Amino acid sequence: MKNIKILIGIGLLLSCLNYSNCHFENGNDYFYEKPNIVRHELNNDFDTGCFYQTEPIDGEVQIAENFLLSNGQNAESNLVLRMPQPTDPFEGDTFISNKTYLSAYYSHLHENMPYNRLGICGYTGISMFLSFYDSYWNDDFIPEQYDSDISEITSDQLYSNSTDEYESPGVWNNIDSTYPSVDDLKNEIIKSGITDTESTEFKEALDRMVMGEVYEQIDDKTFLGKLFKIGIKNGSIKPHFIESEYHVANEGYVDGIGVNNDIMNSVLSDYIDDNDNLRGKVSIVTSKMNNSSVSEKNRIRSEIVEIVKTGRPVLMGGNGYTDSNRNGIQDKDEGTFGHVVVAYEYDEENDILYGNMGWRRPSQAYRNLDEYFNIQMSDYWSLNISSALPRSRTDNYIFTDKNCYYNPGLNEIYNIISPRDYGFPESYGEPTTVINKTVTLANTGEVFETKRVRCGYIEQECINISTKRYSPGLAYLEYTFDKDVYQIEVDLSWWSSTEKVHSYDSNYRIEYLITESVYFEVCDLWKDVSLSKNRNSPTKVTVGFPRGVRTFRFYGLASNPTNDRNKGRLSIFDMVL
Repeated sequence: MKNIKILIGIGLLLSCLNYSNCHFENGNDYFYEKPNIVRHELNNDFDTGCFYQTEPIDGEVQIAENFLLSNGQNAESNLVLRMPQPTDPFEGDTFISNKTYLSAYYSHLHENMPYNRLGICGYTGISMFLSFYDSYWNDDFIPEQYDSDISEITSDQLYSNSTDEYESPGVWNNIDSTYPSVDDLKNEIIKSGITDTESTEFKEALDRMVMGEVYEQIDDKTFLGKLFKIGIKNGSIKPHFIESEYHVANEGYVDGIGVNNDIMNSVLSDYIDDNDNLRGKVSIVTSKMNNSSVSEKNRIRSEIVEIVKTGRPVLMGGNGYTDSNRNGIQDKDEGTFGHVVVAYEYDEENDILYGNMGWRRPSQAYRNLDEYFNIQMSDYWSLNISSALPRSRTDNYIFTDKNCYYNPGLNEIYNIISPRDYGFPESYGEPTTVINKTVTLANTGEVFETKRVRCGYIEQECINISTKRYSPGLAYLEYTFDKDVYQIEVDLSWWSSTEKVHSYDSNYRIEYLITESVYFEVCDLWKDVSLSKNRNSPTKVTVGFPRGVRTFRFYGLASNPTNDRNKGRLSIFDMVL
């Protein structure tokens, strides 16, 4: 049994509303709906005003908000069980409402997501859904190898109303408009001489071509490939042939990578369950229509709206018809479609729900979902996060005008100390001379004291400590702050590949001051990390102190220190406090 919990509310576990044959045509993902009776799952633990999520009660089914709870009299009632609001979750004048969080992220997300060329709207939606939490809650939601580049913006751009002013961080994508769509693959098969689209030969050829695109993503180790791999493993993607095309695996044929409610549940839950950092800490909240009645349509929409109003994105699916003549009714020549999107903003005055369509276009990052889903909003997914996965600093935004990282989930700016900020000369200094200097960071006004021996700003490139040239072979750079420091992230490397120091004849470490003259080693730079020998590509070293410390240093000591040139050079680049 999976450790992840899908929280189940009032209702029977019935068959799922099925979406199949999801294709991408002219910017739309088309489903052909086969309506069935569906189960209703609703269990939420909401609070408003702050980006705050409470801990699910272990071993119990929680019904925190059930918007349509039957009382046995065929009447509707409201049951609201709210957890207490935390005291001052955000302090200072940088408080930002939940709506602004969501809008700032999703209205500017239009590139850093999978590109829908195979009817993959469900997988694109999962990517957009999780990447928000990866940037705003905890970096463990998506492993670093899948992350897009950091979003480099000025501090006044974050809440810009212009969707194309910058790009929100997400996942890196290697598909563009030149990649084939399902229709392109079909046309290629027809051009090859297989013209009967209903024939087994045509279906086999399309199955192979679609799965070729799927396996390409897996081989390229993209986030989309990660989701595809999960889909193949749990049976959400069922190719006719397994890896050897001579071995038939399934009766049917793949003609696109569409989804239904069961597939969305299984891929999302298996992704969380496969992630050691998320397993048992994140619960899925999901609900879908029990039938096609007006009350069920209203219920699903109202629940989506209520979740969005609390500051959470909602991954949701729905259906509509093209209404090309805009007469408000479905004419005979107007097809039915379905799509999976992320809903993130609600206009209460005009009663309009907005979302990101996942089509990698700025114009589709802020779209009226009520207008688009003119048949129904059918189902949705949200998350509950336990206290075992707390908000933590993420490094997906950097303010270029302040030279600092911004963590929107914590409303905090993190100092970046760059080599130029120290004001050190391009000189190592004498072998036994201790130099003291007060440094004030221009970006945040932070003040700290430094003490250094054989340390300088070399070639206006990085801060170096050099142990090999003079006796006694000692070099260090020490920092003292007037407030506690709990963690540093610093880029380090050797200056070159020939520094004439080794693990057996030198000691390089990061240590912090315990008492007036006693230091404690927290990181051995030989044993605990493998530092780059290419200073153009330094190693990121993260050190967490066991408690808040005021003084720490980079320390080096080399035996046989005399040398005709400066060697033993440890290079210190940007450091985040």
